[in-house]
Amino acid sequence: MPDSADLNAPWMLVTTPEQLQRVVQELRRHSLIAVDTESNSLYAYYESVCLIQLSTPDMDYIIDPLALPDVRPLGELFANPAQQKVFHAAEYDIGTLRRDFGFEFRNVFDTMLAGQLLGIKQLSLARLLEERLGVQIDKRYQQYNWGHRPLSEEVLAYARLDTHYLLPLRENLLAELRARRLERVAEEAFRQVEKAVWNRAPADPDAYLRLKGAQELDPEGLGVLRELYNLRDEIARRRNRAPFRVLSDHLLVELSRRRPHTTAELDEVLALPAWQRREYGYALLQAIARGEERPVILPANGRRTANNGFDRLTEELFERLRTWRNQRAEKEGIPLSVLLSNRLLHRIAEERPADLEALRAVAGMSDFILSRYGEELLALVRGSRQRK
Repeated sequence: MPDSADLNAPWMLVTTPEQLQRVVQELRRHSLIAVDTESNSLYAYYESVCLIQLSTPDMDYIIDPLALPDVRPLGELFANPAQQKVFHAAEYDIGTLRRDFGFEFRNVFDTMLAGQLLGIKQLSLARLLEERLGVQIDKRYQQYNWGHRPLSEEVLAYARLDTHYLLPLRENLLAELRARRLERVAEEAFRQVEKAVWNRAPADPDAYLRLKGAQELDPEGLGVLRELYNLRDEIARRRNRAPFRVLSDHLLVELSRRRPHTTAELDEVLALPAWQRREYGYALLQAIARGEERPVILPANGRRTANNGFDRLTEELFERLRTWRNQRAEKEGIPLSVLLSNRLLHRIAEERPADLEALRAVAGMSDFILSRYGEELLALVRGSRQRK
């Protein structure tokens, strides 16, 4: 646990526009600001940022966007290249802050990415703080509903600790990056994460097949599971609740196995609480009936493989690019997947750029990668053309 001096350090909950203006004015004085967010993703279908935590060397701030009419005054700090914003796992926070408030970001330091470049295996904030600073933080509220109000003093004290130690952690990791001459590589990775956007994963029509126990169901059971899965998603979306908080995965599979046809048979499913029987019973019975009429026949190997949209030549080039990247990373002693992600390699494989300018135009390409590896990447692309 943090020592008593840390727990007694000053902090402030910001819930009024006047307070926010004063905080922004104070934060303008600092060249380093630690940033974190808390969202309600475990409780809402459409998640939103519920807290924004900020820390300087001498003060912690908790901004409550649910209480404030407008948090856009923070935008000038996030976009200011003269102030470095220190995150842990910045991609998620930046993506959600951009999604909810339209913020832009310049000059970011990501302690998780720094740890990746240094080859650290355990990259959770709690493990980094313990191993690097000797600090243990309490994670009991990791799955808290941050959309709940009011927030207790204990919960707020927990929230502030996610940024309270980020600045000294940055100093620790930055010193090692410099010692190992990885600072420029890290800066390039940070520049890429500044552009992060939040993308909700597209609906996967076969997602129900991955539920634990689905592979043990017969064709009618799989048809029922598909209908129940879609029903749950519809209810969750309409009520803005996380799907597993509407009906659990286990319950969907159990209903698909037993397939009750009447209210009395539904009552015998002990895993289904009485309130769920009252609230969803009729819809569940209808979904079960629909599913039995539309059984799902799996291939002989018991697996359904979705077409990922890439042709054979693209996949072959992607595999060559990935092999090259991994070999290069091993030779240089740095995890190049931080800078050359599989997503970027797939784009290169799809577009097959003919020259450096075309390679520069590939979404996600950086000047650093272009100058350091551009010719090697183009040689791989040209080689794939010759194999056609």
